[in-house]
Amino acid sequence: MRKMSAAIAAAIAALVLGLSCASTQLAFLDKAVPDPVKSKIVTDAGIAAYNETLVQKGELSQVESIKAYFINALRFDPGNATAQRYLTLASNFKATYLQDILKKARALAKKDGRTEDETYRLCVLVQEASTIDAKDPELLKLDKDIATARDALVNAYLAKANLALDKRAKATTDASKETLAVTAFQSLAKASAADPSNAKARSLLSQVKPDVTAIVQKSLKAVPALLDSASYTKARTQIDLAANLSSKLGGSYDAPVNKAYYDLYFAWASYFYNKKDYAQAEPKIAAALSAQKDPAALALRQKIAVLKDQSEQGANFEEGLANVDSLIKRGSLAPAMRILSALAVKTTEKAKLDQIEERRTRIKNALADAYAKGVAAYQAEKFDIAIDALDDIVGIDPGYQQAADYLEKARAKQQILLGN
Repeated sequence: MRKMSAAIAAAIAALVLGLSCASTQLAFLDKAVPDPVKSKIVTDAGIAAYNETLVQKGELSQVESIKAYFINALRFDPGNATAQRYLTLASNFKATYLQDILKKARALAKKDGRTEDETYRLCVLVQEASTIDAKDPELLKLDKDIATARDALVNAYLAKANLALDKRAKATTDASKETLAVTAFQSLAKASAADPSNAKARSLLSQVKPDVTAIVQKSLKAVPALLDSASYTKARTQIDLAANLSSKLGGSYDAPVNKAYYDLYFAWASYFYNKKDYAQAEPKIAAALSAQKDPAALALRQKIAVLKDQSEQGANFEEGLANVDSLIKRGSLAPAMRILSALAVKTTEKAKLDQIEERRTRIKNALADAYAKGVAAYQAEKFDIAIDALDDIVGIDPGYQQAADYLEKARAKQQILLGN
């Protein structure tokens, strides 16, 4: 099949969005591109939008715009089974999403001895479900059942906020006042998220917001100087604080926060790239691109990937295998498995393939210890470390169900800590 130009692909995608220029382009496209090809391009664009907008971000207001991709794809090719499947998924997304939320909420509601964080998560799930279908019978019953627990939780958050505000009034340094303002704000934001109808929480929240807004601005303003001095961890701390507070300010500072994250991770990736530490540079440039798709970052990612592969695989098979052994010894199992996969496609010699298989077996045998470390990190509430460890395990062995279960729990706990 002829390679599709970017201009043609963009023009086809424009049809979905209903752009005014689409009709002008369509005459050319009808002659230049077969309908099944148009259908595939629109379907691929729709799948990407479905995954990013609905699955990752949960933006339910965009369901109809996502469905439009697949409706248009089916107009070009009514036999496009993939487009039909995703149209069904998009059409049912709200109902499926609601049932997933209610399932999680039911599990928490039935749990004996819930922690404060778990009760907060339960209340937030109920509120989220109400934005989808406030009249759902199961939701209404659940909302009634948790009323007492919700009231107690909100009162506890209000007490924490008032205590922080009282201390803030007596604080003598700006740093202490800022810390206490953030503490109060976070408790009030949680109270309001758990029960948006609580007037006291809303009132106190509005009083603290101006101070918190100033803290966000100050945190973001500090970032450039920290990047100039290569103080990347300190810069991330400032941005994390701004991001967390911005999410509770209705996303008012999301754009500058994303820009700050991009600047941070691009600079950090460049730092490791210049030091030829490609293993460290790779996740940093990936983080930069998750914040902002930029040609400079895309180009750097490509350079890092090429040089990292060359470095890890070594100048020959034996050097690559030695790198694998070193990684296994350090417990870096996922990178080791990746190098083995690369080495395996470069040889057909049975002796070498046997050596590769022997190391794959060693890696899989080491998963139990890696799992134990991931669980230990989870139990120590070091959820970021637990997520990294468990994610590697599931990447190596997707059937490792215990690791997958703990990974899901660790991610949920991390979201709670972030206030989401």
